[in-house]
Formats: sequence, C-alpha cells, structure tokens
Amino acid sequence: MAKLLIGISGRQTRLYDHYSSYCYNSYYRYVSGQGGLPVQMGVVDNALAADYAAALDGLLITGGPDIDPVYYHEENTRSFPGLPEEDASDFALYRAFRDAGKPILLICRGMQVGCVAEGGKLYQDIRTSCPQALEHNQMKHDPPLARDCFAHTVRFSEGSVMAQIFGSSYGTNSFHHQACREVPACFQVTGVCADDGIIEAFENDQVLAVEWHPERHPRDEHHRKLMQVFLQRCASVREQTH
Repeated sequence: MAKLLIGISGRQTRLYDHYSSYCYNSYYRYVSGQGGLPVQMGVVDNALAADYAAALDGLLITGGPDIDPVYYHEENTRSFPGLPEEDASDFALYRAFRDAGKPILLICRGMQVGCVAEGGKLYQDIRTSCPQALEHNQMKHDPPLARDCFAHTVRFSEGSVMAQIFGSSYGTNSFHHQACREVPACFQVTGVCADDGIIEAFENDQVLAVEWHPERHPRDEHHRKLMQVFLQRCASVREQTH
C-alpha cells in the first residue's frame, strides 16, 4: 500500500519582503518515523482546504500562537494571537477534514482549534484563571526544563484510546499557557493533568487531541504509538473509501 499522506498545518514567518510557510522538522520526523508521508500545507482558504481534505489521508494541526478570542466570542484579556490568516487556515482545514470524514490529530494549539471550532471555550491564561494550577510552560520553570523532558503527569480515562496508548497515567512535556475550558459534547475528555485537573486530551472516533507535544518525544514508545494509532485510523478510512 502506498504511504499514507498526512497534511501538516502551515505557519507563516516574514522572510525579506514576503511571508514564507514553514513547519518544524520535529513534526515531519514524527509522521515519517512511523511510516506516514508528511505533506506541508501553507496557509489556505476554504476551497484549498477542501481540496487537501479530498486528496490526503489525514490531518495534523500543530502548535503555534494563541487563537484570537473573537472565535469564541470573548474580548482579548490574556491572549497573544498570531496572524489572522493562520487562524482562518487552521479552522478551514479542521472543518474540511472533519466534513470529509478523514482522521485528525490535534497537538497543543491544534487541540484548542478543534475545541473552539466545535463551539468550546478556552482559558486565556491558566495562571490567571486557575491560580492553583501548575505552571504549564516548562520553559518558565526554574530552572527551565528541556523540551524532551516530562513536566507533569496526565491521568487518562479508563477505556479511552488515550488509556490504551498511555495506560492510566503517563508523563508529558508542557508548553502552553492556555487550555480548553469548555469542551464541546462531540468530544470525550480523556486526559487531565494529575496535579490540577487542567484538560490535556480529548477524543472521538475521528479526532485525537493532546495539549502537549508528542513529537518532542520521538524515542518514547508510547508517544510513537499515538502516531501509529492515528495512522491506523487513516489506513482504515482509506480502505473504506477506495
């Protein structure tokens, strides 16, 4: 069977007088290391998102800047949004792949995109909204933790896909200052921080979402298995539609 084609959401940076699309190499290695073929997508509109959803086998929405709170009907109090085009692109890609029935893996900001796209809301700043919570950006620990270190433990719901992958609890890294506050009913919350209850994972039959960065643990068998399970979902959908 030909390799599964996995679209990776694009980010933009200014290069000379133009914007250039990019994606961190860790995402490419995470997909390709488990046998998928990563396809970088630039910043897209609805029509191009639909074309990608028709052509590719699955979608990975990556980490990135905060989502503009206008998308969940709030004023900006503690958010640091990126480019408006990136927000529009991520939402277009999520909805196009969802509507096409293709599997979706959401990482960090990607998890927040899926939450908001389905009508959920975010904490704009965890430490402000939940003073009892941990510092969820390990780069702000004293001393800072390396990107491939575990920052805290996530507790997973019995019987969930996440529990099948990670067991009842497992260590994760952590680089976010925002989190899902209200998760839409279409998702099952299946992972929370063991220390403060902040939502760290949700899922349904089409979507797997994590708030941490599994691509930063390329040698960890459980984080490799998350990608393997996602690719298995993509293979199953391909078989059913071809």
